[in-house]
Amino acid sequence: MIVVTAIIQNKFYFAESLDEAEVLIDDALSGRFWNSLTKLYASDRPCSDGTYPGHQLGLGTEKTGAHAAVHFVTTDKNGLLLQSLNPTPLADAPEIIFDSEGGIFFPPNAIIPRAAAKTAALEYCRTSELPSALSWQPSYWS
Repeated sequence: MIVVTAIIQNKFYFAESLDEAEVLIDDALSGRFWNSLTKLYASDRPCSDGTYPGHQLGLGTEKTGAHAAVHFVTTDKNGLLLQSLNPTPLADAPEIIFDSEGGIFFPPNAIIPRAAAKTAALEYCRTSELPSALSWQPSYWS
């Protein structure tokens, strides 16, 4: 069984089913947490003791919750740092925060519809792997 740990504004939440994970994802993408990146970890246990799996999916959103951006990180020897890629970037893409402390935003071509971000997040929660539901690009700040 995969357990999902969500860190939303530095608070830990746990889901032991896909239905519970979907509630956390919907909350993260609602726009209420536009000023910080939500981190998801899919693992065999909750990540409350400082032990994390070697992968993470991050969700950023804008204030209305209509658009989002996603990043995926692995920490193994072949480490990946990827972000969503919108094949048809929005002409007026909203700014979405990647790192609030560093003042770093996702690039405009990483901004995707909320529904696409949710689909990718649910896939990650099911598989704990890089979601195939999105197109990806190397992180521009890597």
